[in-house]
Amino acid sequence: PRLGPFLDPAHGAWSVARQTESSDRLARIPGLSAPVSVRFDDRRVPHIVAAGELDAVRALGYVVARDRLFQLELQWRAGAGRLTELVGGAALEMDRSTRRLGLPVAAAKRLAALPDTSVERLLLDAFAEGTNAWIDGLDSRGLPLEYHLLGRRPARWEPINSLYLLGRMGQTLAMSDLER
Repeated sequence: PRLGPFLDPAHGAWSVARQTESSDRLARIPGLSAPVSVRFDDRRVPHIVAAGELDAVRALGYVVARDRLFQLELQWRAGAGRLTELVGGAALEMDRSTRRLGLPVAAAKRLAALPDTSVERLLLDAFAEGTNAWIDGLDSRGLPLEYHLLGRRPARWEPINSLYLLGRMGQTLAMSDLER
């Protein structure tokens, strides 16, 4: 099957969120400086209340990973030109195209240009910490179905993955405008 429609952020796998749990439960997210509250409304939309921005972003990484881990991995790998590593040779041409466009190099340059103490870098790190907190707590029962089907485990989230994902989303949106 063609992967382009599957990866379309508006209509493909990205748009299909796993059903979130509506019940409240406690979770331990490393690195929080104060308690954070995440409440889900009747539409299962998370509402995050935190004393600081970095704690809110850590909790966001945790919640997004809980609800969309496979979609996150598909998108960052597509933006890094590394989708073939996850799904096999069917994605090879897409990976080549992404690399020819320079998306992975652009993401690496953006990350390298951020000082380690910049707000942007701290936010990327906080999201990665929250995402990895979810990944670290996964056992085989909690692993999304897609990983079971592929016989894989999720990759750890690195700060650059957010930049890969954003680059891929930008490319998809730009290309969809051209198709109209």
